[in-house]
Amino acid sequence: MLPQPAHRDMYGIRSPICNDCEHHRGDAPLLRLARAETHERMLRDRLAAYREYAERQYLDAEEAKRAAASAVASRDSLAARIVRDAATERRHTCALHAIAFERTVQDWATGLGGNDRR
Repeated sequence: MLPQPAHRDMYGIRSPICNDCEHHRGDAPLLRLARAETHERMLRDRLAAYREYAERQYLDAEEAKRAAASAVASRDSLAARIVRDAATERRHTCALHAIAFERTVQDWATGLGGNDRR
């Protein structure tokens, strides 16, 4: 290799390669191929990471759906019990007894309010 003068760029950083050589450094076919392969590897890594992320999001959404369905079933079951107990004990005047005769609670107890996702 021929001795190169110590080159300083416009910011004062020293480089062993002159401006002309540095500018053309990436024109060699092997360097271009290496850059393309590196870029492809980076994109494949990112794609794999995003696929893993999407899979986790899908599984989290499925778990949330199961939890919501369980909560609705529990709510409907509780509403049915409140309505049933209120129907057999008409002499009570507590707040829970009053709730049992609300239309929303009646719908929950009969399963008609299952689509209600507050």
